[in-house]
Amino acid sequence: MNGKCIDIGTMQAFLDGETAQALSQQIITHVAMCQNCAVMLADAEEQSSVVFSALDREFNSLVPTQRLWSKINESIAVEKSRTPFWEKLRVSLGVFIANRSIAVAASVLIVFSVFAAIWTMSDTPTGLENSIASGGPVLTSVQQRQDETVTIATTESDSVLPSAENSFQVEAASRTARVRTIATNADFNENRARPRVTNLVYREPSADAEYLPGEESYVKTIAGLKQNVDGEKDSVLPPSSRVAYERDMAVVENAITRMKAVVKKNPKNQSAKQVLYSSYQDKIDLLNSVAQREELMSVR
Repeated sequence: MNGKCIDIGTMQAFLDGETAQALSQQIITHVAMCQNCAVMLADAEEQSSVVFSALDREFNSLVPTQRLWSKINESIAVEKSRTPFWEKLRVSLGVFIANRSIAVAASVLIVFSVFAAIWTMSDTPTGLENSIASGGPVLTSVQQRQDETVTIATTESDSVLPSAENSFQVEAASRTARVRTIATNADFNENRARPRVTNLVYREPSADAEYLPGEESYVKTIAGLKQNVDGEKDSVLPPSSRVAYERDMAVVENAITRMKAVVKKNPKNQSAKQVLYSSYQDKIDLLNSVAQREELMSVR
């Protein structure tokens, strides 16, 4: 204050609410008794109202500053980095699970994409595949057994030293090879004369079968669902849905069979294990879709 009157700075601070309570009380008491300070306070209030009315739109827009934007972007980046991969995958899959048919189609597509990549990077083609690709003759199982017998006989004969001590072993090995060759030729002639009949038999997994970690629960769940669904799917599903169901089930079964072969060949192949478990889950989803449709029809 200047003398007894209030200076303009203190008065502006009072209008902005920045003065202490004791000082604010003194200003109010002084303005009530001083005409000049009352006029100056009224002018200051009028100027403040004009300024704030002009800036009111700017204040209410709440546009964040550059510093605030930086903090927001940093927070978003930190949250994204902290989010685990499985959580992101779960959120993405949640969108597809809303529509079961889309979910099954997308899952089958993913399974086949991963399987194709693994199969491409796997071992080189076998001799049988090379023979087929080159158009050469394909050996039958009997011919292969004959070749294996000759190879075994040759190996045994080469591994035995031609000395007086083991001449009896050499003769026994040769005699065994001749007997095997004769028996193989007899089997071949008998099989050639007999018409071949191929029987496709589905065998449920035995109780003492060796499972991968976590595979047994999938197999048991599928067995229970399959027992309930197989007897009712023809009456529950219309013809078009039944064809689509059988097609999807065949695709999933094929993926499971091939992935089990890959995992059996290389148990350390984690990608193949993940594809195998995903295929099991796809099969469970297919069976569950039929079971749920059956429940809805029973309620109606």
